[in-house]
Amino acid sequence: MTLSVITLAALLDVSVLSVSVPMLAIGLWAILQWRTNRHALKTRITLTVAINTTWMMALYVIADLHQGQYMLEVHMFYFINSGLVVAYACWRSVVTTLVIALVHHGLLSFTVPSLVWPAETYSWIHFWNHAGLGSLNCALGVTIAAVISRHLEHMEHQASRDELTSLLNRRGIHVALRQALLDENAVLHVLVMDLDEFKSINDTAGHAAGDTVLRQTAKELSRLAPQNAAIGRSGGDEFVVILRDAQWHEIDSFVDSVLEWSRLPFLYDGRELRFGLSIGIASSALRVRSPDQLFAEADMALYRAKKPGSNKAQVFSEELREQARQRKTIADEIVRGLERDEFIPFFQTQHDPLQGTVIGLEALARWNHPTRGLIGPECFIEIATEISKVADIDAVILQKAVQHVVEWENAGIHASKLAVNVSCSRLRDPKLADTILQLPEMRAQLALEFVETILIDKLTDHDQWMIDWLRGRNIRIEIDDFGTGRASLVALTRLRPDAIKIDRELVAPTIKDPDQQLVLRAIIEMANGLGVETTAEGVETHEQANLLRKLGASALQGYFFNRPFPPEEILEHLPYTRDVAC
Repeated sequence: MTLSVITLAALLDVSVLSVSVPMLAIGLWAILQWRTNRHALKTRITLTVAINTTWMMALYVIADLHQGQYMLEVHMFYFINSGLVVAYACWRSVVTTLVIALVHHGLLSFTVPSLVWPAETYSWIHFWNHAGLGSLNCALGVTIAAVISRHLEHMEHQASRDELTSLLNRRGIHVALRQALLDENAVLHVLVMDLDEFKSINDTAGHAAGDTVLRQTAKELSRLAPQNAAIGRSGGDEFVVILRDAQWHEIDSFVDSVLEWSRLPFLYDGRELRFGLSIGIASSALRVRSPDQLFAEADMALYRAKKPGSNKAQVFSEELREQARQRKTIADEIVRGLERDEFIPFFQTQHDPLQGTVIGLEALARWNHPTRGLIGPECFIEIATEISKVADIDAVILQKAVQHVVEWENAGIHASKLAVNVSCSRLRDPKLADTILQLPEMRAQLALEFVETILIDKLTDHDQWMIDWLRGRNIRIEIDDFGTGRASLVALTRLRPDAIKIDRELVAPTIKDPDQQLVLRAIIEMANGLGVETTAEGVETHEQANLLRKLGASALQGYFFNRPFPPEEILEHLPYTRDVAC
């Protein structure tokens, strides 16, 4: 800027010394302040005043040497100068200084117009007006802009913080990771942590207890993590820790400490609360430099960590990436399969244990995949549940199965019962009642088989109302896979189902394991005592069938009688009878 003024003086035939000496003195002083602390507000104001004064001195010297012929140019350069000065400090200074300058000149124009717009000559008071008050204008503009900037920085800080835990929020975590990735030599490890059984704490102890758990988790992570770690809560019960240039033994130590802490009971209001932690770990050492990709990989690892149960950690690998790709492919194909009507029912017969006659049918879901052929539910139900499509599959199988039974009844072929597997989440599906009401009437009694993971001890009033509504429409309520989960006894005493289906894992070892026979006997006798029928599935041998008949099972189902058949083939087996007794 000094060189610009010196050049201007030379072009107008003015002595360079008369302009450059004061400018150099002020410029050296300003540069000294700049080198001391260039980011301080004091330095910015000092530079602003110095530059403004230097400019105005040079311009007025030029105007003085030319008998005031350049007063218009002086005003023009004054505003140009102000714009350059304030633009250095902050773009907001341009606005604030402009407002201050306009107000200042406006007031002087109305009170003492000769100070602003001299008619024939000029006075050095104009210099003091523009140099002094102009510097004040610029200084005020920079100060106001700095205050606004600090306020915005404070708001920015607050916007990147989680209100409950004071950790970084999702936005702050992404910003921190993005900035850290700018260093190409840095190796970053992203740990995504999810609290297991947190929803149960909210449901049983209240949201205040849940908030306390979240705050305590934040506190423990801050205590256990390395000093250079970035820690945040990305939402809900999920936390993120970003470690920079950490060795794997340090990561292992940190993870072990966190998992060990999470196994301890948490005291709240005189009661013990228990929860676990699952951790997914991703590393930029795999040549990943995208924040979104790192988080995606950590989420994949977290998903795998939660599979065996709580309090596990999993490091992302290429194998997990391939599995995630396959799951995504299957998920997309499930959606297309529903659109293309590819899900169909297969039917397996249920038999009387004494006579061996067919007393019912169970409809089983199959996926008629266009390229992979017929696929069983074990290959798609889990993924369908994750993408909230299992209810749609249930509805399709239910509607098609009932339609087939109606067609058979019209042809003179009858089955006394049709059992259909239904996801327990359907009890809270508002479409369930409409689906049932739209089914065609049939002589066979409809039975809905709910898996016992329904957690009967947590049935809501609406769930119970829906069960009662189903029973009111002569629909049987049965529990599938009985004996493999925690709700078995509660289900029998609270729900009082019409029947339970004993899981094949209990049936398979009965012949060789006398203790397993005692378990089966206890289940069947308990159910019979409560007036609940029992169906044993997975019956594959004559010995199993005969044993279950002696133990008092109400119905038998399995490959000993026949495998599941498509609708066009099951008709041949409906009158089928097979001797069970020795």
